[in-house]
Amino acid sequence: MASAEKILTDALALPANDRARVAQALLRSLDEGDDEDAADAWRDELQRRLDDLDGGRVTPLSLDDVKQRMADRRAARLARR
Repeated sequence: MASAEKILTDALALPANDRARVAQALLRSLDEGDDEDAADAWRDELQRRLDDLDGGRVTPLSLDDVKQRMADRRAARLARR
């Protein structure tokens, strides 16, 4: 059986699209079975967020606004360095 190091070295030598396929297959292999508790928690969270939107308790932002806020925060972090 090949060692993990050998497999990794061989995989890294592959073209990008093949590396992506290998990575995706490996990640999928780690997701064994459904986590019903997590799925239920996400459903509850999504419902809460929709209720907040529908109830006017939060204001949605445009993608441009979000990008600008992220850029502003990044600039502020870099300025503190």
